[in-house]
Amino acid sequence: MKKSLVTIAILGCLAYLTGCSESHAEAPAQSVQAFKQPIDVTAVKAYPVQPWFTYTSRLEAVEFVQLRPRVSGNIAAVNFKEGQQVSEGDVLFTLDKRPFMVKVAELDALLASAKAQLSQAERDVKRAARLLKTKSISQEEVEQRRSLLDQHRANVMATQAKLDAAKLDLTYSEVKAPINGIVSRAEMTTGNTVQAGTSVLTHLVSNDFVYAYFDINERTWHKQFNQLRGNKQTQVGCKCLVSKGSSMVESLILLIIILTVRQGHCVYERSLRQRNN
Repeated sequence: MKKSLVTIAILGCLAYLTGCSESHAEAPAQSVQAFKQPIDVTAVKAYPVQPWFTYTSRLEAVEFVQLRPRVSGNIAAVNFKEGQQVSEGDVLFTLDKRPFMVKVAELDALLASAKAQLSQAERDVKRAARLLKTKSISQEEVEQRRSLLDQHRANVMATQAKLDAAKLDLTYSEVKAPINGIVSRAEMTTGNTVQAGTSVLTHLVSNDFVYAYFDINERTWHKQFNQLRGNKQTQVGCKCLVSKGSSMVESLILLIIILTVRQGHCVYERSLRQRNN
């Protein structure tokens, strides 16, 4: 009898505990469902996007000149300052002109002498022609005088050519800027002797246009730029990194971009126009 009561008591306890656990399990589920929030859903819209690629460029001048003298001589004057803006035709160096002026004067005198000899030869030929009519002179002597006349004419032409060359050398004693741009420092200063076509006096670079060179990696090139050709113009932005008020270029304005491919890697050759402060 006692065993039966104990068994009934145990079964009752188990039934009570089972009911409590089910009630606690349903409570969290009801609380979670109560805090659910609605989610907004919308369709994704596509818009055109302009891709931009930024590269560090290397700028180079379109025109670069190593200024060398055309004649040899001593530098008498340097007529510019380092970094100065110069125009085509400005005299940058002046060589000692005295040797060239002496040469011109000497050839002037030789030319005058040659012309005098030519004039005398012309008179001799005319006189010989008159004497030949009266048989007072031989035909051989007449031909000799005519040959001498031709020689004097050639001598006048040769002396005139030498004089023109000497005058040209005199003009070359002033070394002028061949382009518009910025001049570098003087490599040779006053008092130095320079050799024609050998001595470097200074350097000049143009500053109205510049080329910008930069490299593109192969993956980006094939994905984004494979359709570009050299006969098309492509808009490219250029940002100036110098501050206002400096002596450098304030801004660069893109004009033309020319596409070239060199040895398996791509190089953009940009023609840029600069605006000075």
